[in-house]
Amino acid sequence: MTQPADRRRLLLAAGLIENHGLKVENRFSLDQVELDKGPDGYQVTLSFREVNVTLGFHNTINSGGASRKELEDFYHRLDRIIKNHS
Repeated sequence: MTQPADRRRLLLAAGLIENHGLKVENRFSLDQVELDKGPDGYQVTLSFREVNVTLGFHNTINSGGASRKELEDFYHRLDRIIKNHS
């Protein structure tokens, strides 16, 4: 899960969600995916349904206890955001 393509996809989707999504307090939402940027600027968390994927300092990725199917759905949703908003 820590492949460079995953990091790139997470960062690209996060930027698109921030630029095109609806801002509610300190979070952004686009196509049912939510973006939460950490207060220090070194961490972003993308959430969809039960999946929370955090990209942290030095590009570390933490997806918690998400199942393979949930992660696949999550990445398909990110790909759709990238396709529709790039």
